[in-house]
Amino acid sequence: MTLIAVCSSLNAATIRVPQDQLTIQAGIGAAVNGDTVLVDDGAYTGTGNVNLNFNGKAITVKSVNGAATTIIDCESQNNTRAFRFGSGETSTSVLDGFTIRNGNAPDGGGILILSSSSPTLTNCVISDNTSTGSGGGIFCHSSSPILTNCVISKNITTFDGGGIFCFSASPILTNCTITENASNFGGGIICAISSAPVIKNTILWNNTAIQEGNEVYVQHNQSSITITFTDVQGGQAGIEGEGTITSYENNIDSDPLFGNPFSGLTYDLGPGSPCISAGTSVGAPTTDIVGRPRPSGSGVDMGAYEQNDDASLAVELSVFSGIIAPDGVALKWRTESETNNLGFHIYRSKTKDGEYVRITPTLIKGHGSDTIPHDYSFLDETAEEGQSYWYLIEDIDF
Repeated sequence: MTLIAVCSSLNAATIRVPQDQLTIQAGIGAAVNGDTVLVDDGAYTGTGNVNLNFNGKAITVKSVNGAATTIIDCESQNNTRAFRFGSGETSTSVLDGFTIRNGNAPDGGGILILSSSSPTLTNCVISDNTSTGSGGGIFCHSSSPILTNCVISKNITTFDGGGIFCFSASPILTNCTITENASNFGGGIICAISSAPVIKNTILWNNTAIQEGNEVYVQHNQSSITITFTDVQGGQAGIEGEGTITSYENNIDSDPLFGNPFSGLTYDLGPGSPCISAGTSVGAPTTDIVGRPRPSGSGVDMGAYEQNDDASLAVELSVFSGIIAPDGVALKWRTESETNNLGFHIYRSKTKDGEYVRITPTLIKGHGSDTIPHDYSFLDETAEEGQSYWYLIEDIDF
């Protein structure tokens, strides 16, 4: 019997949802330590897909294609959140790549983490959740969860900690984006009774508190906070309360310029963002929330998304022109050389400085690395007669 148990632990299984088990909780129930519950794309709702519990297991619950396509929707039902951790989970209990939305619970609208449970949350979006108590997004009590590459946004609580509520808790946050959360005290984060969170490579911006601490409120003098390489709205003065700032180094106070027009991701960093390459590589994850490598440019970015600040081009572009055609606008361009060129996307705007929207349904494939000129074309069939347009070409390298 002992030999069988050892063999089972050495041969970790992958349990697919919904192929092997119909619901996420059924997948967790079938898993043993070391297993992975792999969840396909989709919006998961109702019994077995909300109020989920790891039950103390050292397993990984992971989406196939990330948070953008795998959603746990609590549908704003009373006393309904996505996850409850309270059975001694450690960092080996991993939640990876989900959007958690529309939770509605007394404490921890999206996720509740209780005494002696410290899971790992990575590549997750925790958004639009509501708490009638504290912790609109996440409630941490006597725990030290690890959060990397997470977006915590637009969560609301009646009392304290719109994004994260810490009570005798010391979460470790690296490369997270915490924005547009709202509460009474501590719009972004509140540190209550003997809490000591450590925050690095993170963005705390545009959170709101009715009383004090829009971004961070260190409520009691027994609490402290360490913030480094982070964009904090209001700077050090924006961290309010009676507690201690243990370390405040290499931080900035600048608009992060959310909303990259080329990616369409709400909290992706736009061109020229001061958060690009402003973080530290020490302890940073190797990829961002959507799988881009870190660093992609000269240094690691702050926040959940990584950009490339390298000005060198993968292509030498000699021509980019547009002419009116019977069926729309015909765009043509030529590359004189290409280096690791995966392909192109075309974006369009009605004004030079307006919002550019991608109009290519799929990537126009490039020629990899080549020193021979290549000609490309694309017909914009959605262009309207009598309207002026500006076009932008985006190159994607390998």
